[in-house]
Amino acid sequence: MKVDFSKELIDLDGKTVDSSATDKTPATVRKVVCGALIASYPDEANLNPEEKVKRWNLALRVQKELDPIDFKTDEIALMKKLVGKAYGPMIVGQVWEVLENGISE
Repeated sequence: MKVDFSKELIDLDGKTVDSSATDKTPATVRKVVCGALIASYPDEANLNPEEKVKRWNLALRVQKELDPIDFKTDEIALMKKLVGKAYGPMIVGQVWEVLENGISE
């Protein structure tokens, strides 16, 4: 499935969400997914190096490619899982919608 990671995230009032307290650029699906892929999680303290490299390489693909990217089902599932761990409902809801629906060709 192809996914467009450029979508800007909004709050409940329809205003663009900032990337962070110090980064006032708009938060995008790309930034959120990359952040979730490269984060460390307390329940994954013993994550094997192969999985870490897999996540790193996936984050590089998402970050570097500006056009919609084609992903396997298991890659989408991993992104959804990690975004779900890393963020709250407002962000997870919007990112999951993009990841689940992809783009029509």
